[in-house]
Amino acid sequence: MKKIILVTTLILTGAGFAQTAAERAAASPSDDDIFIERHYLYFTQSSFIKSSVLEEGVEYYLKISGVWGGSNGDQRDAAFWIAWPPAPSDIIFPYPETRWGWDRYGLICQGLSPHRPIPDEYNEGHIYYFYFTGDGTSEEFCFQDGAYGDNSGSLTIQIWQMVDPP
Repeated sequence: MKKIILVTTLILTGAGFAQTAAERAAASPSDDDIFIERHYLYFTQSSFIKSSVLEEGVEYYLKISGVWGGSNGDQRDAAFWIAWPPAPSDIIFPYPETRWGWDRYGLICQGLSPHRPIPDEYNEGHIYYFYFTGDGTSEEFCFQDGAYGDNSGSLTIQIWQMVDPP
């Protein structure tokens, strides 16, 4: 059973972890992991999100879902470019590409960003996991575009705290 805790009442403990985030990523998230908060990154307007402060040294992950498009016929999710008619001749869909910003990777709000999920594989359900260690600050996410009239969709960003497995 997942533990859901409101951000306003959450007390983080800084417990040590027997596994690193990368080692945990090889397995699926645990039912004991703690939900921290949920945000929505909209692609139909300029979007900037700042999370609550996350504890330094604690292992977290983002669970990101959704589909969006940056122009008519364009389809993307959190980690892959899915479709765009006509497809460039050198692109085979789904194509690994991230075009939303996360401050851990330079907060590139418009353009190609380097962050990749673990595992780095296309998911037909459009759900991806990005693992990281808290540094005592907030996480920031963003998207910007020159014209929003032909954009569509959003990504749901959930932040989870990893719980050391028994």
